[in-house]
Amino acid sequence: MKKRITITLDSNLLNKIDNLALNLQGENRSSVIEKFLSEYLKSNIKTAVVLAGDPKLKKNQPIKALTSINNKPAIYYILKKLSNAGIQEVYICIDKNTAELKDKVKAKEFPDLKLKFVLEHKSLNTGGAIKQLKNKLIFPFLVYYADILTNLDLNKLLSFHINYKPLATVVVSPSTKPNLFGQITLEGINLEHFYGKQSQQKSVIVNTGIYVLDPEIFKYFPVEDKFELDAVLKKLIPSKKIIGYITNSSWIDLGTSEKIKDNLKNLVLED
Repeated sequence: MKKRITITLDSNLLNKIDNLALNLQGENRSSVIEKFLSEYLKSNIKTAVVLAGDPKLKKNQPIKALTSINNKPAIYYILKKLSNAGIQEVYICIDKNTAELKDKVKAKEFPDLKLKFVLEHKSLNTGGAIKQLKNKLIFPFLVYYADILTNLDLNKLLSFHINYKPLATVVVSPSTKPNLFGQITLEGINLEHFYGKQSQQKSVIVNTGIYVLDPEIFKYFPVEDKFELDAVLKKLIPSKKIIGYITNSSWIDLGTSEKIKDNLKNLVLED
Protein backbone atom coordinates (compact mmCIF):
# COMPACT_ATOMS: atom_id res chain seq x y z
CA MET A 1 0.00 0.00 0.00
CA LYS A 2 1.31 3.42 -0.92
CA LYS A 3 0.91 6.57 1.17
CA ARG A 4 1.04 10.21 0.13
CA ILE A 5 3.73 12.30 1.86
CA THR A 6 5.12 15.81 1.50
CA ILE A 7 8.89 16.32 1.21
CA THR A 8 11.12 19.30 0.50
CA LEU A 9 13.96 18.92 -2.02
CA ASP A 10 16.65 21.16 -3.44
CA SER A 11 15.39 22.73 -6.70
CA ASN A 12 18.41 21.56 -8.70
CA LEU A 13 17.89 17.99 -7.49
CA LEU A 14 14.21 18.22 -8.34
CA ASN A 15 15.07 19.32 -11.89
CA LYS A 16 17.32 16.28 -12.30
CA ILE A 17 14.52 14.02 -11.11
CA ASP A 18 12.09 15.57 -13.59
CA ASN A 19 14.60 15.11 -16.43
CA LEU A 20 14.99 11.45 -15.50
CA ALA A 21 11.23 11.03 -15.50
CA LEU A 22 11.07 12.51 -19.03
CA ASN A 23 13.75 10.12 -20.27
CA LEU A 24 12.17 7.06 -18.68
CA GLN A 25 8.91 6.12 -20.38
CA GLY A 26 6.01 5.57 -18.03
CA GLU A 27 7.78 7.20 -15.07
CA ASN A 28 6.83 10.30 -13.12
CA ARG A 29 8.51 12.31 -10.40
CA SER A 30 7.22 10.10 -7.57
CA SER A 31 8.09 6.82 -9.27
CA VAL A 32 11.65 7.99 -10.02
CA ILE A 33 12.20 8.97 -6.39
CA GLU A 34 10.73 5.67 -5.21
CA LYS A 35 12.83 3.65 -7.67
CA PHE A 36 16.17 5.22 -6.77
CA LEU A 37 15.47 5.29 -3.04
CA SER A 38 14.54 1.61 -3.17
CA GLU A 39 17.75 0.77 -5.05
CA TYR A 40 19.81 2.72 -2.54
CA LEU A 41 18.28 1.00 0.46
CA LYS A 42 18.92 -2.49 -0.86
CA SER A 43 22.35 -2.04 -2.36
CA ASN A 44 24.32 0.36 -0.17
CA ILE A 45 25.85 -0.35 3.22
CA LYS A 46 27.67 2.79 4.24
CA THR A 47 27.79 2.56 8.04
CA ALA A 48 29.98 0.53 10.38
CA VAL A 49 30.17 0.09 14.13
CA VAL A 50 33.63 -0.70 15.53
CA LEU A 51 33.42 -2.32 18.96
CA ALA A 52 36.50 -1.06 20.79
CA GLY A 53 35.40 -1.20 24.41
CA ASP A 54 37.26 -3.61 26.70
CA PRO A 55 35.70 -3.85 30.19
CA LYS A 56 38.07 -6.69 31.17
CA LEU A 57 41.21 -4.70 30.38
CA LYS A 58 43.42 -4.50 33.45
CA LYS A 59 45.43 -1.50 34.52
CA ASN A 60 48.69 -1.11 32.61
CA GLN A 61 47.57 -3.65 29.98
CA PRO A 62 47.93 -2.37 26.39
CA ILE A 63 44.82 -1.55 24.36
CA LYS A 64 44.58 -4.23 21.66
CA ALA A 65 43.36 -1.79 19.02
CA LEU A 66 46.52 0.25 19.59
CA THR A 67 48.89 -2.66 18.97
CA SER A 68 51.74 -1.17 16.93
CA ILE A 69 52.02 -2.68 13.46
CA ASN A 70 54.49 -1.12 11.04
CA ASN A 71 54.60 1.91 13.35
CA LYS A 72 50.83 2.42 13.17
CA PRO A 73 48.07 1.32 15.56
CA ALA A 74 46.04 -1.72 14.52
CA ILE A 75 42.84 0.33 14.34
CA TYR A 76 44.43 2.40 11.56
CA TYR A 77 44.31 -0.65 9.26
CA ILE A 78 40.75 -1.45 10.27
CA LEU A 79 39.57 2.06 9.40
CA LYS A 80 41.51 2.01 6.11
CA LYS A 81 39.82 -1.27 5.25
CA LEU A 82 36.39 0.18 5.98
CA SER A 83 37.15 3.26 3.88
CA ASN A 84 38.37 1.17 0.95
CA ALA A 85 35.12 -0.83 1.09
CA GLY A 86 33.03 2.31 0.62
CA ILE A 87 31.99 2.77 4.24
CA GLN A 88 31.35 6.45 4.92
CA GLU A 89 30.28 6.65 8.57
CA VAL A 90 31.94 4.82 11.47
CA TYR A 91 30.79 4.74 15.09
CA ILE A 92 33.69 3.70 17.35
CA CYS A 93 32.37 2.44 20.67
CA ILE A 94 34.87 2.98 23.49
CA ASP A 95 34.77 2.74 27.28
CA LYS A 96 36.83 4.24 30.09
CA ASN A 97 39.54 1.61 29.50
CA THR A 98 39.93 2.43 25.81
CA ALA A 99 39.09 6.14 25.77
CA GLU A 100 42.70 6.79 24.70
CA LEU A 101 41.67 5.70 21.20
CA LYS A 102 39.90 9.02 20.68
CA ASP A 103 43.25 10.81 20.92
CA LYS A 104 45.25 8.26 18.96
CA VAL A 105 42.99 8.04 15.89
CA LYS A 106 43.77 10.91 13.52
CA ALA A 107 40.68 11.83 11.51
CA LYS A 108 42.77 13.53 8.81
CA GLU A 109 44.18 10.13 7.84
CA PHE A 110 40.66 9.03 6.88
CA PRO A 111 39.20 11.87 4.80
CA ASP A 112 36.44 9.66 3.39
CA LEU A 113 35.18 8.57 6.80
CA LYS A 114 32.94 10.43 9.20
CA LEU A 115 34.28 9.17 12.54
CA LYS A 116 32.11 9.38 15.65
CA PHE A 117 33.36 8.17 19.04
CA VAL A 118 30.70 6.85 21.40
CA LEU A 119 31.80 6.61 25.03
CA GLU A 120 30.12 4.06 27.29
CA HIS A 121 29.78 5.66 30.72
CA LYS A 122 29.03 2.22 32.13
CA SER A 123 29.77 -1.28 30.88
CA LEU A 124 27.24 -2.24 28.20
CA ASN A 125 28.93 -5.28 26.63
CA THR A 126 28.80 -5.80 22.88
CA GLY A 127 25.02 -5.87 22.46
CA GLY A 128 24.44 -2.85 24.67
CA ALA A 129 27.10 -0.87 22.84
CA ILE A 130 25.20 -1.37 19.58
CA LYS A 131 21.79 -0.78 21.16
CA GLN A 132 22.75 2.75 22.23
CA LEU A 133 23.02 3.58 18.51
CA LYS A 134 19.58 2.20 17.66
CA ASN A 135 18.14 5.53 16.51
CA LYS A 136 21.14 6.18 14.27
CA LEU A 137 21.40 2.78 12.58
CA ILE A 138 18.38 2.89 10.27
CA PHE A 139 20.01 1.05 7.33
CA PRO A 140 21.96 -2.25 7.26
CA PHE A 141 25.34 -1.81 8.93
CA LEU A 142 28.64 -3.57 9.44
CA VAL A 143 29.90 -4.54 12.89
CA TYR A 144 33.63 -5.01 13.34
CA TYR A 145 35.58 -5.91 16.49
CA ALA A 146 38.53 -3.56 16.98
CA ASP A 147 41.00 -6.37 17.67
CA ILE A 148 40.51 -8.19 14.35
CA LEU A 149 42.80 -7.86 11.34
CA THR A 150 41.91 -9.73 8.16
CA ASN A 151 42.33 -10.06 4.39
CA LEU A 152 38.57 -10.50 4.05
CA ASP A 153 37.03 -8.77 1.03
CA LEU A 154 34.37 -6.63 2.68
CA ASN A 155 32.66 -5.79 -0.61
CA LYS A 156 31.97 -9.48 -1.24
CA LEU A 157 30.63 -9.83 2.30
CA LEU A 158 28.31 -6.84 1.93
CA SER A 159 27.04 -8.10 -1.44
CA PHE A 160 26.39 -11.53 0.11
CA HIS A 161 24.28 -9.97 2.85
CA ILE A 162 22.34 -7.83 0.38
CA ASN A 163 21.68 -10.85 -1.83
CA TYR A 164 20.33 -13.14 0.93
CA LYS A 165 18.68 -10.41 3.05
CA PRO A 166 18.94 -12.02 6.50
CA LEU A 167 18.72 -10.07 9.75
CA ALA A 168 22.31 -11.05 10.51
CA THR A 169 25.30 -12.35 8.57
CA VAL A 170 28.17 -13.72 10.65
CA VAL A 171 31.63 -14.09 9.11
CA VAL A 172 32.90 -17.54 10.05
CA SER A 173 36.15 -19.32 9.33
CA PRO A 174 37.84 -22.71 9.90
CA SER A 175 40.31 -22.61 12.78
CA THR A 176 43.05 -24.91 14.02
CA LYS A 177 42.40 -23.62 17.56
CA PRO A 178 38.60 -23.39 17.78
CA ASN A 179 38.59 -23.46 21.59
CA LEU A 180 39.95 -19.89 21.55
CA PHE A 181 36.86 -18.52 19.79
CA GLY A 182 33.10 -18.78 19.69
CA GLN A 183 32.34 -21.99 17.80
CA ILE A 184 29.57 -22.33 15.22
CA THR A 185 27.89 -25.18 13.36
CA LEU A 186 26.24 -24.62 9.98
CA GLU A 187 23.81 -26.40 7.69
CA GLY A 188 24.53 -24.86 4.31
CA ILE A 189 24.67 -21.14 5.09
CA ASN A 190 22.20 -21.35 7.97
CA LEU A 191 23.52 -21.23 11.51
CA GLU A 192 22.44 -24.24 13.58
CA HIS A 193 24.28 -23.61 16.84
CA PHE A 194 26.10 -20.62 18.27
CA TYR A 195 28.49 -21.69 21.01
CA GLY A 196 30.43 -19.31 23.18
CA LYS A 197 34.15 -19.55 23.74
CA GLN A 198 34.79 -22.83 25.54
CA SER A 199 37.44 -25.46 26.01
CA GLN A 200 35.26 -28.30 24.72
CA GLN A 201 35.39 -28.46 20.93
CA LYS A 202 32.00 -28.41 19.23
CA SER A 203 33.12 -27.36 15.76
CA VAL A 204 36.18 -26.24 13.80
CA ILE A 205 34.19 -23.30 12.41
CA VAL A 206 34.50 -20.15 14.50
CA ASN A 207 33.11 -16.66 14.74
CA THR A 208 35.59 -14.05 13.45
CA GLY A 209 33.94 -11.04 15.12
CA ILE A 210 32.67 -9.44 11.91
CA TYR A 211 28.94 -9.11 11.16
CA VAL A 212 26.45 -7.39 8.90
CA LEU A 213 23.16 -6.57 10.63
CA ASP A 214 19.78 -5.34 9.45
CA PRO A 215 18.21 -2.68 11.69
CA GLU A 216 15.18 -4.96 12.15
CA ILE A 217 17.40 -6.94 14.52
CA PHE A 218 16.73 -4.32 17.19
CA LYS A 219 13.30 -5.96 17.66
CA TYR A 220 15.16 -8.89 19.21
CA PHE A 221 17.24 -6.77 21.59
CA PRO A 222 16.30 -7.10 25.30
CA VAL A 223 14.93 -4.22 27.34
CA GLU A 224 18.04 -4.07 29.53
CA ASP A 225 21.03 -2.03 28.43
CA LYS A 226 23.83 -4.49 29.19
CA PHE A 227 24.00 -7.73 27.19
CA GLU A 228 26.13 -9.60 24.67
CA LEU A 229 25.41 -9.53 20.94
CA ASP A 230 25.78 -13.32 20.79
CA ALA A 231 22.71 -13.70 23.00
CA VAL A 232 20.63 -11.83 20.42
CA LEU A 233 22.06 -13.73 17.47
CA LYS A 234 21.08 -17.05 19.05
CA LYS A 235 17.45 -15.90 19.05
CA LEU A 236 17.54 -15.69 15.23
CA ILE A 237 18.54 -19.32 14.66
CA PRO A 238 15.09 -21.02 14.90
CA SER A 239 13.59 -18.70 12.28
CA LYS A 240 16.68 -18.98 10.02
CA LYS A 241 17.16 -15.22 10.04
CA ILE A 242 20.90 -15.56 10.61
CA ILE A 243 23.39 -16.95 8.11
CA GLY A 244 27.11 -17.55 7.93
CA TYR A 245 29.56 -16.17 5.41
CA ILE A 246 32.40 -18.70 5.26
CA THR A 247 35.82 -17.33 4.47
CA ASN A 248 39.27 -18.82 4.13
CA SER A 249 40.81 -15.35 4.25
CA SER A 250 43.63 -14.88 6.71
CA TRP A 251 42.67 -13.17 9.95
CA ILE A 252 44.08 -12.75 13.43
CA ASP A 253 42.61 -11.84 16.79
CA LEU A 254 45.03 -9.49 18.53
CA GLY A 255 43.70 -10.68 21.86
CA THR A 256 44.43 -14.38 21.37
CA SER A 257 47.30 -14.55 18.87
CA GLU A 258 50.53 -15.46 20.63
CA LYS A 259 52.85 -14.67 17.74
CA ILE A 260 51.38 -11.58 16.11
CA LYS A 261 54.43 -10.82 13.97
CA ASP A 262 54.46 -14.36 12.55
CA ASN A 263 50.72 -14.30 11.86
CA LEU A 264 50.96 -10.93 10.16
CA LYS A 265 53.09 -12.52 7.44
CA ASN A 266 49.88 -14.02 6.02
CA LEU A 267 48.08 -10.67 5.95
CA VAL A 268 48.19 -7.91 3.36
CA LEU A 269 47.23 -4.83 5.36
CA GLU A 270 45.40 -2.07 3.51
CA ASP A 271 46.97 1.36 3.48
